[in-house]
This record gives sequence, structure tokens and C-alpha cells, in this order.
Amino acid sequence: MRTVRSARITSRAWLLAAAMTAAACTSAATPSSSYGPVVTLRIGVYGSPGYQQSGLYREYEKIHPNIRIVPTATGSLASYWRALRAHLASGTGLDDIQAVPLDEISTITASPAGDFVPLNTLGASALQSSWLPWAWQEATTASGQTLGLATDIGPMAICYRPSLLRAAGLPTSRTTLARQWSTWPGYIQVAERFAAHAPAGAAFMDSAAALGNAVVSQSREQFQDSAGQPALTGNPAVAAAWGLAVQSARAGLTARLTQLTPAWTRGLASGAFATFACPAWMLPYVERHLGGGQAGQWDVAAAPGGTGNQGGGYLAIPRASEHQQDAFQLAAFLTGASAEATLWRTEGAFPANAVAIDSIFRTTSAYFSGAPTGQIFSQAAYRMPTPILGPTGELVQADVDAALARVAGGTATPAAAWRAVLKQAAGPAQRS
Repeated sequence: MRTVRSARITSRAWLLAAAMTAAACTSAATPSSSYGPVVTLRIGVYGSPGYQQSGLYREYEKIHPNIRIVPTATGSLASYWRALRAHLASGTGLDDIQAVPLDEISTITASPAGDFVPLNTLGASALQSSWLPWAWQEATTASGQTLGLATDIGPMAICYRPSLLRAAGLPTSRTTLARQWSTWPGYIQVAERFAAHAPAGAAFMDSAAALGNAVVSQSREQFQDSAGQPALTGNPAVAAAWGLAVQSARAGLTARLTQLTPAWTRGLASGAFATFACPAWMLPYVERHLGGGQAGQWDVAAAPGGTGNQGGGYLAIPRASEHQQDAFQLAAFLTGASAEATLWRTEGAFPANAVAIDSIFRTTSAYFSGAPTGQIFSQAAYRMPTPILGPTGELVQADVDAALARVAGGTATPAAAWRAVLKQAAGPAQRS
């Protein structure tokens, strides 16, 4: 169900590409007065994390005149991750810092290969109290070694279009709506009230899969268990998500649009749906694609259940780096409270750093009708349990998404679609 994760993926996505080893280990030969030899640090990112756009690279180089930062990138998250895995296998082509998406961090912490430096050995333990406990824990091995510093996360809310709700005779106050849909069944009840008086051509929500994603995202056990196996049968989060998503699809409460696709973006602009589950990083996406002419057309309210997370990432340091301590200092700067608060204000990347979260708590969004986005997303972030994520869950999630699309399109009954999901989950674990 979590289409957002893969787009996330969007998350806001970052781009990571592998640079040549020789370049990654560039030179410490050129002296720079009392600051010592010049060190070139290569940082592999995916998407557009905003470090360059917000001036953070320039700021760091100004503070550290002997450091030269060279970002590398590829065109997509999928190609990034394939390239990184290949470089890790060969031990070549790695950058000094590599971005790792939240959904893949478990493949690093669980790997016996030890491809990344335990940051505790470089001074990370002193930073732990500054991060959300669950975000820190996600990058920590069973033996207590931390392999990444969290860059951003994707706490959940509900974005809604007040004009469509008003036209259907529903309240438009974000506090009133949050109270009426404080639970997911309550959200469906509001949807049914909307459907009874909806403006022509408008559905209450964008898709059944997005609804299911949001429900599952609030739980510790999502689509895989702690052993890395599919978590479907007996999983209350998945059962609730499937039931609500099927209900919404069969009742015609959705616009049957996949989030972040061109059709979805057109529907966003035309009023094809009144609400959608939105992690924090989707707000700049909406603003960028709708433009200034639609400022004030959307608002933000707390999500049912008050939490959930989709997306986020880490900075990790490969053992192959010849500048590990310098790389750690740069990673600590880019994930520190000041930098993460800057990225929220300039790029819409929500902090994983708790000090940064506290500093942006009172921020509002003029584009989203003055919504107290800092408060809404902060509260969702603090309420989030430590999720069990990983590649198996991503595969299962894609299967569930596809099954819900068939149900929504009328090409499969819910029972048949669910049987297909269970059959696929029981298949080879090495699906790709």
C-alpha cells in the first residue's frame, strides 16, 4: 500500500550514485595554511536533499577551509540503491558518505558484512540524546552500534481541500475535522457523509492504497516481522488497513488515483479529491506542482490516530572511506539541529533531530492556509513507534497495492485479491 515509500521516495527522494574510488579518495596533498591539507569529501545522495540549494555545503566549507565537498547523484532511487549494493559488493566506487533511505537501513544494520563504520567509534554516542529515539534505533544494530545519522523523516497528516468539504456541507476547521476523524473508522464516516452531498466529479480521498498505507504506517509491525518475513496473517495493522481500504474502494469513496503520478497531480489541481494522507515531505511537492495560484486552496489536519511515518533517510560512512573522521564531522553537521531546521524551512524536509523539531514546533504554512504544520507533524513524529521495515515489507506492500487496485477497478473480489497477496507472500523471498 505504501506507494509513497517508493516515490518517497520520494521522500522527497535523494539521489545516490557511485563515484570512482580514486575520486572518492582525493587528495590530501594540497596544503591550506594552518588548517592542514585539503580533503575532498564525496557525498552520495538521492533525489534533492537540499544541502546545496540551502547553502549548507558552502557554510561548512567556509567553517572548514580545508574541506571540499563533492556531491554525486544518479537519476532515481532504484538505480541508486542498485548501484550502492554493487559498489558495496565490490568494495569500490564508494563515496565518503552514502545516503541510505529509511526503508533500507535495516539491510545495513542486519548485514554481517560490516560495510559501514560504527559511528560510535567516531563520537556518535554523544549525539544520541538529540535525535528521536525511534529514528536513532532504526540505524542501530543488535549489538548497539549506530551505522547512520538520521537526516529527515515523513510524519503523517491529512491534507484537505476546504472548498470541497464546504460544498458537501462538512466542517472545514482543522481542529473540528481532526476530532471527527480521530480514528480511521471515523475518517470513513466523514467520507460517507461527504459522498452523500459531494460536488460533481469529486471523491473524498485519492486512493484506497494511500489510505491503507497511512493506517499501516502507524504501527511497529507493518508488512514484515522482526525476522524479515512477510507479516500478513494475524497482523492487526494490515487487517485493519485492508478492511478500511476495501470498504473505501467498494463504496466509491476514492478517486482511484496513485499518489505522485501525473494523473494524481492533475486531480490535485482540478479538485478530483477532497483529502489525502500526506507525509510532511509531500507539502513542498504540492506547492511546487500547483504553484502560487493555488495558495490557500489546501489545509492540513492531524491524521486519524495522530501518528504514522512514510519516508526519511540516513547518512552512513563506508569503511572504504579514507576520511572517516572528516566524513563523520560533515554528516553530524548536515544532520544537526541547525541544518535540519534550515532544511525544513527551505526545502520542506522534516527533521529527525529532536532539538530541530522543538525549534520548528511553531512554524506554520502560508501556502496551506496557515496550518500549524510544525505542531501537527511534530506531534505525529513523537508518537511514532519504532517501525520494522525492510525489503521484504516493500515487496509485500507492492503486492497489496496491486491487489487493492484490482478491487477498486472491479477486476477482483476482495477475497480473491487477498488470496493472491498471500500466495505471492509465500513465494520465493528473493523476488525483485
